[in-house]
This record gives sequence, structure tokens and C-alpha cells, in this order.
Amino acid sequence: CDNGNCQLPILGCTDPEAINYAPEATEDDGSCEYLITELTYVSAECLVDCGQDGPFWYVITTWTNTGNVEITDFCAEWDVLGGMGDVQECWEGSLMPGETVELQFGPYTQNGSPVAWAYLQVVNGEQIIPQIENYETLYCYEEAEALCVYGCTDPAANNYDPDADLEDGSCTYDILGCTDPEANNFDPTANVDDGSCTYDIYGCTDPMANNYNPLATIDDGMCTYDVLGCTDSSALNYDPLANVDDGSCQYDVFGCTDPSAANYNPLATVDDGSCYFVGPDCTGEDGLIFAPNTFTPNNDGVNDGWRVEVANPDCWRSWYVAIFNRWGGLIWESYTPGETWPGSVFDGNHYVADGVYVYLVQGEGWDPAITFKKTGHITIFR
Repeated sequence: CDNGNCQLPILGCTDPEAINYAPEATEDDGSCEYLITELTYVSAECLVDCGQDGPFWYVITTWTNTGNVEITDFCAEWDVLGGMGDVQECWEGSLMPGETVELQFGPYTQNGSPVAWAYLQVVNGEQIIPQIENYETLYCYEEAEALCVYGCTDPAANNYDPDADLEDGSCTYDILGCTDPEANNFDPTANVDDGSCTYDIYGCTDPMANNYNPLATIDDGMCTYDVLGCTDSSALNYDPLANVDDGSCQYDVFGCTDPSAANYNPLATVDDGSCYFVGPDCTGEDGLIFAPNTFTPNNDGVNDGWRVEVANPDCWRSWYVAIFNRWGGLIWESYTPGETWPGSVFDGNHYVADGVYVYLVQGEGWDPAITFKKTGHITIFR
């Protein structure tokens, strides 16, 4: 200390190359940390594939990020002795410290030395000096030969083996055909029955017969025939000799048979006395006389009700009158020509207030030309 001014050392990492370099430190405390990019080969295993071109196999290698830096890409080479050659595979992604990833090499379709090495060549885009991470003794091809099943792989062959992975040339084929000597198409050379055998079927071969058998190939003389006609004894054209109903039965239709009647039925065959006729005043709109536009329902005996005056109620096949209030609500309706509205609500004990109401009249005459629709206003005051 000089004149009592003591300065203690500042501890920290004093190496500028370190990731935790502390420029204010005056004394290194051994805490310096550095970026470590390290990828370590861990192990390898065989992946056997018994495909149509096999057997062949792959080598699956496992790598672990043993540094403290994220690895985004790397390339490695798998070197198999015995003439297999070198195969390089690359990987891209995000491999954080401590995480593991696999690389697949192959396929290999020929045998080689079971001794192999894994070379790491590129890490995070930088070429490195290839280094042998490890070597292993693998028996992949022997495993492929042991696991793959050889046999006949042709589904059309008679000895097809669905479990076979590889064709071994053992397929044999049968002669398909009918093997039943009782069949009419028996094939003495066939050794596998293909379900094509046909047999004589006895029955009635006449399509006009009632017991016709469309499957029969030989007529057995047993055909029977029906007599078609109307089998309903209540029908007009009942045929007592018919044993099969042909849908021809005819029946009386009751109705008005007079063409001049208002309710003439052109389909009727027997007149039932229901005919009625309309007078000459129904030939136009003369059936509708007058629809008043006001009335006074005050029970004085004068103009106490409202109705559509009709000259002849019998002129109308259908009739409809509706009364609405000013908000469009239905308050009264009638289906009878000439019926009087007393100003009540649906013929009840309640009566409407003074004001303006809307009426709708629809009529359909016996003559369709008379059909009409009419609306208007009614004023009520007492």
C-alpha cells in the first residue's frame, strides 16, 4: 500500500481468446471458457432390407455433439474394407450439445470386410482433417443372407410363398381348367380346378311358360302355362278361366256423367245422381255484386254488418273472405259466400274499434275463367 491506497487484484478470465474474456480483470482465476466444436462417433448398426433387388443392407451410424456449440451440418464417410469403396453422407439441422443424430450409409449389395471406419470430414461448413472416430466389426451381409427368405414370389404360381422376400426360381405352374369328369366341359389335362365347370341343368326352357327356368340348359318337358286375364270376380271383365291376373281388371267409376253439369266427371262410368247445374248468371263475374267500403256496427238495426254481396252463392266452387287490421293481423275470415261480418274478432264477444280495415276476397267459379282475387278497405265508425 502506498500512502494507504491499497488496490486489490480483479479476478477473471484474462485470455482475449476466451468466450468469457473480462478486460477489466487484472488476475486470471482460471475460469476461461472456449467454444468447442466437437462431434463424436458413437456406434453403428446394420439395417437389413430384403427387397426385390436384395438382399442388401445399410449401416446406421450414431453421432453425438460432445462440444458446447450448436452443430448445423456435418459430413462423414463410411469406409468399408474389401472393395466396397468410400461412401459420404451429410446431415443438416440443429444438433445442440448433448444431442444425438443418425446417418445412414448404403445400400450395399455385395459382401465386404466386416471391419469398417467412420471418418468425420466437415463440421459446420468447415472442412476438417479426416479423422478416424472409431471402427467396428459388422456382419451386415451375413445378417441379410440369414434373414431374407428365398422362395417363389410369383402370385400366379401354384407354390407362391407370400412370406418370400427373394425369388429363387422354384415357381411351378398348374394347368387351370375343369377337373370334374361329371362336368360337360371336363378337361383331362387340367390339374387345378379353376371353377369353370358347367353342368346340364334340367328344367323348363320355354320363356313363355309360367315355370320358365332361365338357368336350365336341357328341357325336361315339365313346362306349364298360365291363362292371363282378370281374376277379380268383382271386376266388370272378370275371366273365370284366368289363373294369372294380368292387371287388366276394369271397375265401375261412380260420379256425374252429364257433361253439362257443373261437377261432370269424364272418368265416371255409372251416374250416381250427384250432378248439379248452375244458372246463366254464373257465366261471368255477375256472381260478385258489391263489397261495401263502410258500415256502422252500433246495433241500431241499420248497416250493422259487412258482407260481400253475391248474386248467386251457387256460382262459386270455392270462396274465401279475410279481414285484417292496420298491422296486418287477421281478425275474421269466412268460406261461405254472402256471410256477414258483424265487426267481431273471429265471431267472438270482442269487437274491433273504429278505424280502417283491409279485406281480401278470393273466389273460384265453376267456370275457371271466373276465378278472381280482390282487396279493398272498410271504414268502421259508430
